[in-house]
Amino acid sequence: MSEDGGNRWPWIDHRMGACVITDAARYTSVAERIDPSATVDFINRYLEVLFKPVFENGGLISDVKGDGMLAVWTEPTPTADLRARVCRACLQIAEDSARFFRAFPGYGLATRIGAVYGPLALATVGTSAHHEYRAVGDTVNTASRLEGLNKELGTRVLVCASLAEGLGDFRFRDLGEIELRGKRNRVRVLELLAYESRSSTGAAPSSKATVIQDSSPRCATSTTAKLPQLAISFAS
Repeated sequence: MSEDGGNRWPWIDHRMGACVITDAARYTSVAERIDPSATVDFINRYLEVLFKPVFENGGLISDVKGDGMLAVWTEPTPTADLRARVCRACLQIAEDSARFFRAFPGYGLATRIGAVYGPLALATVGTSAHHEYRAVGDTVNTASRLEGLNKELGTRVLVCASLAEGLGDFRFRDLGEIELRGKRNRVRVLELLAYESRSSTGAAPSSKATVIQDSSPRCATSTTAKLPQLAISFAS
């Protein structure tokens, strides 16, 4: 089916939405030490931990590759609520997977997460003989780059500025504009730190994300760009 409702190949639906990509750090070291049957059990249990926060926050699973997941959130008219649900899912994935990995001490396992909000295409990819339905576009590629950047910066959850905009119940650390591998334009990157519901604390609602200054020396380890130490707020 095509965009106009016909039967042309491929079927494409253009949306604004968010992509979340995950990867299990040091998973390879686990896979090489246990037999294939145990690996299947491990990865299925791990994916269950990843999927649950996605589904609970209104997302769908677009793709699974090894220990990595691509999740997507789209709506006809994207709102701050969609982006807030993405951030809640990211934090829950980080927390739940850390708890899951505690059952495997000595491996140093951790989940790295990249999340980006922007235009994307939900499309059939492949041929008429074999195809899959998945998210495609620069938003997906950038989420993948942010996921990988966690390894370089020693972080766990990295997001783009457009995802953080107007989310007053979350805390972020601004890492500045970074040149991501393969991309022409620099991307403003933030580390997602915590969810702090103002309704539960009695604080007045805010349309500004709390973004704190980054004084961590780990930022200096980036080889892609010099990271400015900035504190910024995003107003909706």
